[in-house]
Amino acid sequence: MADSTSASSPLPPIDVDRLASRDPDALLEVFEHDQHPTMRARLPVLTAMVEDLVARYGDARPDVGGLRARIARLTETVTWHMQKEEQLLYPYIRALVEAERAGTALPRGPFGTVRNPIRMVVNEHLAIDQELREICAAIADAANRDPSSDACRAVLREITALGTFLHGHMTLEHEVVYPRAEEIEGRLPV
Repeated sequence: MADSTSASSPLPPIDVDRLASRDPDALLEVFEHDQHPTMRARLPVLTAMVEDLVARYGDARPDVGGLRARIARLTETVTWHMQKEEQLLYPYIRALVEAERAGTALPRGPFGTVRNPIRMVVNEHLAIDQELREICAAIADAANRDPSSDACRAVLREITALGTFLHGHMTLEHEVVYPRAEEIEGRLPV
């Protein structure tokens, strides 16, 4: 069994202050070409780390065994969420930015107003954040039950870093990109 606890380099937090001044379309590029690929790369690392943890403890630690399903669910939710953003929401936000720059009318979207998909993804962000918090608590509890477990602590470090990274990403969306998209939509002629 390969030890995945050292399989990756540390995940740096997102520098929200540095990125917040960028235009929405520039931030979407960062999301699609840096942050989302980072998430897609890190989720399998986390999965492998949890698999190693489950292999080490097996049936002796039901609290650890339950992490496998939770991480799989988190991975599926985050992956599907990013796909929706990339295929539906981000292209429409780009169209809004382009229309404003060109001085053209509001582009037609399949969802009425940009607020509708924003509301949907924000709700998904809240659910992802809650799931991350619960997984972190479960892993912290497992680490506290066996303080000598380097594997538990490594998984806790990885999920905590992933949560911090995601929080930075979501902050940029919630506080920068989405409000600006709504403002642009409100200024465009119909």
